[in-house]
Amino acid sequence: MLNPHLPAPFGGALRTQATEQPGQYGAQSSIRGGGVAVLTSPEKLLLALACKEEPNAKAGVNRALAPSAIPAVASLSVLDRTPGTLSEALGSLFPSSQVDSTLNRRVNEVLAGTGRQMYISRTSVLVREEYKPALEHYYRQQGIAQELVPLTQAAVDAENRCITEVTQNNIKGSLQCKPQTVFAIANAQYLKAEWAKSFEVGDTERVAFTTASGQVLRVNTMRQSFFCEGQMHFMQSPELQAVKLPFKSAASSGQQLSMLFVMKRDADLKQPCDNEVRQAIRMLGPNSASHVTEVALPQFRIQSKTDLLQTFEELGIGTALAQDQGCLPGAYLDEFTQECMMKIDEKGIEAAAVTLLYCNECARGYFPATVSLKFDRPFSAFVCLESTAAGTAGAIDFLFACQVNDPSAATA
Repeated sequence: MLNPHLPAPFGGALRTQATEQPGQYGAQSSIRGGGVAVLTSPEKLLLALACKEEPNAKAGVNRALAPSAIPAVASLSVLDRTPGTLSEALGSLFPSSQVDSTLNRRVNEVLAGTGRQMYISRTSVLVREEYKPALEHYYRQQGIAQELVPLTQAAVDAENRCITEVTQNNIKGSLQCKPQTVFAIANAQYLKAEWAKSFEVGDTERVAFTTASGQVLRVNTMRQSFFCEGQMHFMQSPELQAVKLPFKSAASSGQQLSMLFVMKRDADLKQPCDNEVRQAIRMLGPNSASHVTEVALPQFRIQSKTDLLQTFEELGIGTALAQDQGCLPGAYLDEFTQECMMKIDEKGIEAAAVTLLYCNECARGYFPATVSLKFDRPFSAFVCLESTAAGTAGAIDFLFACQVNDPSAATA
């Protein structure tokens, strides 16, 4: 839970004195703080989210994410637009009031007339009746055209049925009607696309794969050879290799839907970071007809759930999700999660994602921000003697002083 009543880095926010707003609730770090680099462009943010290293990766835990759904949901929350803050920077990355519908239009233009392929992205905002006027006012100010649904148990049940239907039963709707929730946002996505050049089922065989923990397993691996120039793009260096395989796309759309695979070639068995993925993209080139390009990819089906509040915190941009206290006093993001499924086989890809965001009210209502001073690393301490009489401030006698590096150690 991101609690706006605690200053960073203890779960909330702390604005520098230069940007402090008198009486403002839930102040946050200045944009000049850590994490600002990923908020300088939409591509940097989405790639940082996609490449965020999971602490459990060495245990063989897979992770799936739909980064494009995250701004579609976050832009509908009541972001604090105070100039110079991370939340203002996040909001400025996605100025369009129709992030969701724009993405729907672009992907469906690519898939139009290409067979049994489809893409759906649907977002709902459910709000408690007493908060509806404030949310409507905020949306009007931001130019957001979004229908608001009453946050009732009946509406939540209907939304869950819709989520399950949109995701083709891959992810069950799990939205809840919580008494403390001010508003909730639910996004459901589904993609089904076919490779421009499908893999032959008969060429799939069990091949050795080294897991993140170093274990060697034999997994179903698809194989394909490319002879014609420009059928795919790839790169290979001593450090990295990557291949970009296209899906069937409408030539008239002026866009291409494809899937990029990037792998590090060193011995540490780690996932590539966002900078390495950018490097691979820059080095991609079309295959040549002068030689055969062979690709071997394992089949997989991955389903995982991500705590996006924690992810934003670990990227150093947790306060980018701070809510506008002028619009909804005391409201804060209590939960921001995404469950995602991806399946790759000889025909193509099937993917689904459900992103849920809950904005809750404080149990005790509105109260000022709390500053927490927690000494949890080496510090120095002084016994000081100074005058408190009027006009005598300034001179201090330091009677004792210490440097504490390990409070548990008792040294003679």
